[in-house]
Amino acid sequence: MTVTQPSILESGHGLFNTHVTLEDVEHVIQEQFKTVSKLGRNTKLTVVGEGNGIMSRIILVEPEWTVPDDHLPLKFILKIPFCLHMQGLIEKMRATNPMTKEQEAGLWMMFETEVLKSLAHFQAGGLLLTDEELKSISGFDLEKMAGTLMNEEGIKGMLQQTREMNPERFTEKVNKIESFGYEIVNFELGCHLNKYMGIQKDVVVHGDLWAPNILWTKNGKYSVNKVIDFAGIHLGNPVEDIVRLFVSTLSGSDRQKYWEKLLEKFYEYFLEALNKEAAPYTLEQLKESYRCYFVFGGIALFPMFGHVAQAKLMTCTETDKLLEYKEVITEKMECLLEDVTRWHLHSRNVTKNYKKPVSRN
Repeated sequence: MTVTQPSILESGHGLFNTHVTLEDVEHVIQEQFKTVSKLGRNTKLTVVGEGNGIMSRIILVEPEWTVPDDHLPLKFILKIPFCLHMQGLIEKMRATNPMTKEQEAGLWMMFETEVLKSLAHFQAGGLLLTDEELKSISGFDLEKMAGTLMNEEGIKGMLQQTREMNPERFTEKVNKIESFGYEIVNFELGCHLNKYMGIQKDVVVHGDLWAPNILWTKNGKYSVNKVIDFAGIHLGNPVEDIVRLFVSTLSGSDRQKYWEKLLEKFYEYFLEALNKEAAPYTLEQLKESYRCYFVFGGIALFPMFGHVAQAKLMTCTETDKLLEYKEVITEKMECLLEDVTRWHLHSRNVTKNYKKPVSRN
């Protein structure tokens, strides 16, 4: 009998209909805090504002520890992947109104100079963290975090939902991806990209960098004010944030046309922020990282343009704009499917052909 793996696209039997159980939480607590304490029967769990996490549930935990200890928190927050409350999506998911060429040029300049510069300075600043500070953001396990979403059943579900979004335009492209089988998800490459790219030093990765997590101010011109939601912060490869940012904020055609130019601009800002300190990776390593990480990072964003966006469109009151909004999403998804195939063919043998560098003393 075949056991079907749970999919994050379906309601679970854990805390608040997620796939995370109290036992899972206790296991992580014991591992991270080096304790044998568990959550007692009087532990209080409260959902903090339904929909505050775009693809997650935010839960306040007020624990009753079975074995008290001074280093255990009085309260803490859980952020659990959850994809079934999308009717409450915030307005930032709405497609923009048509713009003049001058407005488009201004928006492009704003993205290039403000967002890329902020990300470059964020990554450069992370290289200055002390060993003690780096320890505080270690322990992130991408395979554990994404495993439920990107197991074999999860991938099948995402591809089927994608096909159903627009059978006429997506079926052929989805069929092509399905023909690769489960090799399309390469956790080894996605989780250990620096090893395969020859990058010796990790950078700090935000982990959830997309439009709703970038806050702006306007003082004569727009500038990035804050980047929020660091729940996924970890050490990794620089393109983990970049792929997510490009796919979620740029049109598909712009991303395909300008990704190299934008990476070159990012690297220029990165070197500027390093202030003559040695860079931990080269521009070519950055570009090859983009090519090799795109499949893993791109597939993880399928739900954003699938049930997430579709649920938002169902609640859209601007019926005269509905077709326009759908086309924005369809174009982005169409290009994403094309590039998942393109870059999978490019990167599928990277881990198989890897040869460990010979150390020279």
